[in-house]
Amino acid sequence: MKITVNETNGAGTSLQGGIELSYNQLVDKLGEPLEGDDYKVDAQWVIWSGDTVATIYNWKDGKNYWGVDGTPVSQITSWSIGGFDSDAVELVHAIFKDAMEVDVNPCELALCEPESNPISHHHHSCLDDDNY
Repeated sequence: MKITVNETNGAGTSLQGGIELSYNQLVDKLGEPLEGDDYKVDAQWVIWSGDTVATIYNWKDGKNYWGVDGTPVSQITSWSIGGFDSDAVELVHAIFKDAMEVDVNPCELALCEPESNPISHHHHSCLDDDNY
C-alpha cells in the first residue's frame, strides 16, 4: 500500500473513529506530526492512499486546550481518526495492524483444560499461570 503523509492538509474531514497508540508508535511509522490548530488539536498527521484521506489527531486533551493541565503530546495514547468516510479508519488500522494491541482470551489459544465442575458457568479453566 502506497501512502503519503503530511503533504497536504486534511481540511473538511470529520471524526470517523479512534485508535490507541503511543505518540512514539505514530512518529516511528509516519514521521513528525503537523502542528495543531492552537485550540483543540496539538498534533496531527494527514495520510493519503489512493482516494482515501485519513487524519490522526488528538482532540481536547492536550496543552492547546487545557494549558498547563493538558497532557503533553508525547504522552497522548488515545487518538481520533478523521476522514470523509469509514475508509479512513480502515486505512489507519491497516497501517498500524502490527502495532495495535489485540485482546486474546488465552482459552482460545488451547492453553486451557476443560472445567472439572460441569455445573460451573465457565466452560474452561485456564492452566495455572500468573500471566492469566
